[in-house]
Amino acid sequence: MDFLTTGFLLLIVLVSGGIAVFADNLGRKLGKKRLSIGRMRPRHVANLGVFLSGVIVSMLTIGLVGVFSADVRRWLLYGRRAIQELSVVTVQLGELKAQSSNLELQNKLLTITNKEREQKAKEQQKLLDAQKAEIVKRKQEVGRLQASVASSQRRIDQLDAQLKRNAAELQKNQSQLQAAQQQLNLAKGQLSRVQAETRKANETRNVAVKDANEVNLKNIKLESDNSALERRIAGLNKTLATLNTDTETLVKQKEAAAKELAESEKKINAVQYELDKLTAELSKVQNDFQLSQAFSQTISSTFEKTRLNPMIFRRGDEVGRLEIPAGAKEAEAAEAFDRFLATCRVAASARGAKPNGPFMAADIMGKTGGVLSTEVTPAQIRVAAVRQLTDSKTDLALVGYSTLNAFAGEPVSLELGLFPNPVIYRDGEILSQTMVEGQREASVVYRQISEFLATKLSEKVRSDKLIPKVGEEGPFGSVSTDEILEAVIKARRLNRKAFVRAIVVKDTRAVGPLRIRLDVR
Repeated sequence: MDFLTTGFLLLIVLVSGGIAVFADNLGRKLGKKRLSIGRMRPRHVANLGVFLSGVIVSMLTIGLVGVFSADVRRWLLYGRRAIQELSVVTVQLGELKAQSSNLELQNKLLTITNKEREQKAKEQQKLLDAQKAEIVKRKQEVGRLQASVASSQRRIDQLDAQLKRNAAELQKNQSQLQAAQQQLNLAKGQLSRVQAETRKANETRNVAVKDANEVNLKNIKLESDNSALERRIAGLNKTLATLNTDTETLVKQKEAAAKELAESEKKINAVQYELDKLTAELSKVQNDFQLSQAFSQTISSTFEKTRLNPMIFRRGDEVGRLEIPAGAKEAEAAEAFDRFLATCRVAASARGAKPNGPFMAADIMGKTGGVLSTEVTPAQIRVAAVRQLTDSKTDLALVGYSTLNAFAGEPVSLELGLFPNPVIYRDGEILSQTMVEGQREASVVYRQISEFLATKLSEKVRSDKLIPKVGEEGPFGSVSTDEILEAVIKARRLNRKAFVRAIVVKDTRAVGPLRIRLDVR
């Protein structure tokens, strides 16, 4: 109790005492004067005067206190409503304090996580710089190897040209050798003929001595030509052997150069593989670094939104759902998945979610297994979901849940839930029933029906595996207040204990919605 309240109560006590003294004096004076009003006796007139004086003085006191005190005026004007509003505000203040402490804890956790991510980003940047230096070194080594390969290739080209020239010269010498061999064969033929003629001439020597001498001269000349041809053939054979030796040497040099070229190509391929590997690692580190920066920016913007904007989805709240019939083809499954995302985005936008960078108002953010290493991308999640929806033997229901607490002005992160979607209830099926006391007051019957819907019927629906809508009131289609009141009226008309049954309105699958009506008997 504050000073003002204590002073006000003390003033009321003092004024009451003053009123009592004043009223006593006034009553005594009026009694002595023995005044009368109409048929009222003087004693009654004195009592009326004392009563009116107390009322007037009390009203004047309250009025003066109200004039000089704004708190008293507020209490006089609002009274119990102000006290009730104060209690409500007190409860809300307690909830806000709890939320504030929770947000402060989240703020500390996010600050610690952000610092860790910044440290990881710095380490990744150092690794990136080291890999860039390694790539530059590898590129220089590749340049040296490419220069060596080019030199080896030029040497091989020179050897190929020399080999071609030697082959041409060899072919030319072989042609000359063949021509000389033909001349030698011709000379041998001529020698054979001359020898035959000589033998014939010897037989007729006595007859043709002169002819024999001429033949001998021709024979000597042919033998001289034969010796010259044999020496020429020997020289050509020696030249041919030299050319064959040079050819073998060139072939060995070519094979060695080819082997050196193959080894150089292997080294280049190995270096190129390392270079491609380092380039891929560099791209991955750059992507991870960009992802880290984007995540840090998202953390900062999310923290600002949690301090300024209202929460639109709690973690685990349902964002949207869609039914997919059995036997859907791949194109139909992909189209249904895109339609499901569009449904979630419309629902999220209706509550205040907005796109941010590459993410829509509601989107699959991917799952990470660390600070920077992405394990499953949104595209991979989409491919896996479409694969599960394709050629399914049963009807399915795809449900999207909020992965985190989402605030107005930011996108909603979606987590997928895939459930069988068979027909659970048939039209006209009785779900459950309860007994109410129709002879009791309407408020009692209303409470009994409401408790039946909230407890017994709710447990029945959960046990039958109806997919609940997380984040909404009740796990099934709610019954309107008018329908409950109508059931109350019917039960009170019976004026006895009555049964209230919950009956299914139409065939209902696991994804719902469940529509029921109340039957009173």
